[in-house]
Amino acid sequence: MPIASQTSSVKEFTLDNGFQIIINNDNEQTNLWLHLSYFVSRRNEIPESAGINDTLIRALGNERPSKESIRLYDDHTLFTEVFAPAELDKALRQHAAIMTTPIITDESLQKVVRWTNDIRHEADLFISNHSIPLEVAKLLFPQTRYSHYETTVASLARLDVEKLKTWHEQWYAPNNARLVISGNINAEDALLLVQKHFADIPRKTIEDTLFTRELAEPGKRHVELRKNTEVPVAITAFNLSDSKSLYENPKDISALTLIKELVTEYFYLLPDGYGAALNLENRDAAVFYCSVTGHSPEQSPDQLERGLHAYLEKLKHTPISMESLNRAQESRLASRAELEAEPWWFGYFLNHLASMGLTDIDLVQQRQNLLNVTPNDIQKFANTYFTERRMTTAHIFPIDAVQK
Repeated sequence: MPIASQTSSVKEFTLDNGFQIIINNDNEQTNLWLHLSYFVSRRNEIPESAGINDTLIRALGNERPSKESIRLYDDHTLFTEVFAPAELDKALRQHAAIMTTPIITDESLQKVVRWTNDIRHEADLFISNHSIPLEVAKLLFPQTRYSHYETTVASLARLDVEKLKTWHEQWYAPNNARLVISGNINAEDALLLVQKHFADIPRKTIEDTLFTRELAEPGKRHVELRKNTEVPVAITAFNLSDSKSLYENPKDISALTLIKELVTEYFYLLPDGYGAALNLENRDAAVFYCSVTGHSPEQSPDQLERGLHAYLEKLKHTPISMESLNRAQESRLASRAELEAEPWWFGYFLNHLASMGLTDIDLVQQRQNLLNVTPNDIQKFANTYFTERRMTTAHIFPIDAVQK
């Protein structure tokens, strides 16, 4: 169980029907945050019904909280809501109804289908340092299909209300869900309300998901694309091991975290463009992903990636200075402290970890692990993972540009 803030007290419960509940009593908060994850996603779909999970969630006609948001992640579907403590009973009633009696009409289904078809082309052409083009995702995740689900006009046309209800019946169950409530509330009082609304919901037989782990060394891959961007973009990414293995190796996950800070610092000083470094963490795959966007249409992706590749090679051959390491550690610890102070973060983080099969992460020890990293640990990680057999590169040109 992760350790929360010094002002909070965390308790964990499991109902007889398998429903997992975590209550984080944080007396510094005025509102409550509810995070309810179902461990189902587009990865559970088959090509013939591609898009069914997203469509189901968007087509639900149940009474919904006004401040609710839904996030469709690669390994789980997350409902998030914030409200006053007096509204907890109502919020739990609404979510229990979504779990047991989904309201779906053909009208709501067709509205979602039209919306999905309308945005597909635009989404495919859009590009930024924080978005992964479909063509690149296919190279990064050839085995696990993370981030490149083939929702098509044909697959959406095959969906109907009964198929959505069957999908809901198959996956939306108390024993395939995890609820986190954070805020200034007594754990026992909150548990009584959860039991009131969820204890009588029967558990279901959940299909075993024998997903494939992503290839660690799929070989060097490259693609050239044209997207809706005014300037060129260069992407460089490396397949790592799966996220669970990374988190279970304190030196690896800590070194990776600090390398992200080092590369981010490098991007701040980049004269030719601006970039972003991302750690893509999923249950069966992990990727270190860098994207650089140029300042001018006259630049080339080769020019943009040249400096980044030189910097990554330097990490492999020359231990970083203690000054650079300390800056990276301070930067990461400061940003992590800011996140942990956010009232929404605790529930999101716990459910994200659970979706990767991780339920016993000590936040205090994580911070210490970052401080224990040495320059040699950074160098070892870079030499292990920043290799051609793990590398994907992409050169993205403006649609109307003449390719150099």
